[in-house]
Formats: sequence, C-alpha cells, structure tokens
Amino acid sequence: MLHAGGTVLIMRTFDPGQALQLISDPTQGINQFFGVPAIYQFMAQHPAFATSDFSGCHRRRRRRADAGAAAEDLGGARRPPCSRATA
Repeated sequence: MLHAGGTVLIMRTFDPGQALQLISDPTQGINQFFGVPAIYQFMAQHPAFATSDFSGCHRRRRRRADAGAAAEDLGGARRPPCSRATA
C-alpha cells in the first residue's frame, strides 16, 4: 500500500474508542484496517461501534485457521470493519 501512495497511522497504545473515531473520520482517509482478532473484539464491544461509520473502508475477507472466532462472530453484532491482517 505504501508504494501506491498510502499512509500508515500507528497508535502507540490501542484504544478501541479512539480507533473507531479515527476510522469513522473521513478527514483521516483511512480505507484499510489491520488487526488481530482481539482488536476487532474490543472494538465490537465498545459502545461507539454501533454508530461508527466504516463506509470508507474496503473489506477483503481472508481467514486463518488459528484466527479464532472473535473476528468472525461478534455475538450478533455488525461484522468487523475493513481488512483483517492474515500474516
């Protein structure tokens, strides 16, 4: 992505509310998000998840056998935003 003019935004410490706010903010230009399943779980459990705007994110769904159900099944909640890292 960087070779195509992308920008990387790295949080020093993960805060699910701040991550949701940044993803939802169109001025940030975030269109990809990568995280381990626990990150998606924390974001899905945050009160702001239901009203967050993920429309700027592109989703590619790839699944690793060891990724667990956290990113796939959020207890009836909306699906996780953006892409998921599968390194």
